[in-house]
Amino acid sequence: QDFFSSKPDEFISQVQKLMKSANSEKITAIGDEFEVKAIHAQYGDPALPVVRSVSAAIAGDIIYASKPSVFSYGAALHHKRISGVPVVLDIDDWELGLQSDRLMKMKSVRKAKEMVRSFIKPFDPESIVGVFGLEKLGKYADAITVSNRFLQARFGGDIVWHGRDTELLRPLATGDKSALRECQGIANNSFVVMFLGTPRPHKGLEVLVDAMTMVNGSNALLWLVGVGRDGYGEALRDLASKRLKNQVKFTSGIPFEDIPRYIGAADVITVPQLSSNG
Repeated sequence: QDFFSSKPDEFISQVQKLMKSANSEKITAIGDEFEVKAIHAQYGDPALPVVRSVSAAIAGDIIYASKPSVFSYGAALHHKRISGVPVVLDIDDWELGLQSDRLMKMKSVRKAKEMVRSFIKPFDPESIVGVFGLEKLGKYADAITVSNRFLQARFGGDIVWHGRDTELLRPLATGDKSALRECQGIANNSFVVMFLGTPRPHKGLEVLVDAMTMVNGSNALLWLVGVGRDGYGEALRDLASKRLKNQVKFTSGIPFEDIPRYIGAADVITVPQLSSNG
């Protein structure tokens, strides 16, 4: 605790170095090298054994837990209780807000079933009861980092802006761009407007669809990459298909290492957002 309070700038600098290196199997940061360890679990597995397995795999002087979820922050608090090792909680989304939004869009019967399930299984990753409880337990972290000012206003802590290795995201050569478009069935003369990410109601994708209806030219194409088959994904697919006909293309999840190629195949990358507060 003294380290966090007396040297916050140094701590944040070290965290930023750690995050910059976090794509490699072996990470060299803050002066030491350590290996990534994987705990194998399936959806629906009892939470406590998994939490104990994660706790047993933890080694080091500081625990940096990603998101207030049971298998990260929950495991970190469990380990702290046993070992006394300080915990830093990183919050990059308002999980309770996302879960509440998901719940509000359900029909009454399904919503009631979901609430009952949340109370019966509070440690389920999608339990709104569990998410609420873990966010309240944020006060037991020794320090908090957040990814934007909205989260800082809600949870406090220091902002560590998210970033990517720009060298990996350089535009593709003309030949590579044409080859990827051909592989995806996209004409080389198409003007491709792309959204790449996880669709969420607050990201304004419906507004993006409406905007595309105003674009002149038959060669304009909206390419939505990352749109799954969940409830919101299906609704977005239906809306875009009805409004844009053959001027929209959908791609579900792609491997992380393929992201630069997809971005390079677009003419415009969009980051729509309904509110600047998030």
